[in-house]
Amino acid sequence: MAQKACHSLLKKAMALIRKHEALVVFVALFVVYLSNCTYYLSSTDTIPAILLPFNILDGRGLFLDGFYNDYYKDTTNWWGNYYFTFTRGHVLSMYPIVVPLLVLPLYVLPFIFIKLAGIPIDMHDHVFFLTVYGMEKLSAGVIAALSGVFMYMLLRELFGRKVSLAGTLFFALGTSTWTIGSQGLWQHGASELLLLAALLVLVRNVKSRKQLNFVLLGVLTALLVFNRPTNALLAIPLILYVLSDFFMAKKLDGVVAYVASVAAISLPFLAYNLYYFGGMF
Repeated sequence: MAQKACHSLLKKAMALIRKHEALVVFVALFVVYLSNCTYYLSSTDTIPAILLPFNILDGRGLFLDGFYNDYYKDTTNWWGNYYFTFTRGHVLSMYPIVVPLLVLPLYVLPFIFIKLAGIPIDMHDHVFFLTVYGMEKLSAGVIAALSGVFMYMLLRELFGRKVSLAGTLFFALGTSTWTIGSQGLWQHGASELLLLAALLVLVRNVKSRKQLNFVLLGVLTALLVFNRPTNALLAIPLILYVLSDFFMAKKLDGVVAYVASVAAISLPFLAYNLYYFGGMF
């Protein structure tokens, strides 16, 4: 009797897991990625990215003047503060700003807590300092775990469950997705996430053509390129797919939706880059 009850419970548990496969993959990978949370494996490269979300939520926008003048100006590191750039009277990130903008929603609750607790937005404050670096680890883990979810969903469009799970585990735990992407807010993790999301949309659009898919492809292409200029090479197949759809389907709606969404996302980044850096990238 007990054996039957146990077997029935196990079947229900497996059914529940299969029903929420994506969530299970995300939670499992997230736990693995945060398992070394007592160690800091990022670098000074990510300093602007880990400061900008709090900076933006605090109403300071993209200018990191306050953090530089109050904390980083007198750095004693031999490599200096190369991660900042000084232009038009302000201190800005030397790196693309797509990553800190993507993770911004994750910072809302911690920011509210900090404000309610009266903790200053100041790197001299130990609580804020630890919160900043804790949020980097958490955000990087979320990005990498979501990449694993998109990889699994992509593989499920093409293969069976076992092959998809094996491929996802290899990608999530056997590549730099774990060693780099999940450890800090470099551009690597977001590049993987955006590319996998774009490939998933593309494969689903091949199966069922929808105009919304072209809008999503345009958004993801623009973010992919402005997150890391060399990603433009990865965007070429996406562009070729949209063009091939036009010639094969003899419909203009896909191209129009794609170009419009690319332009809508690209223009703010383009304006920012041209105004402050004098170039597209």
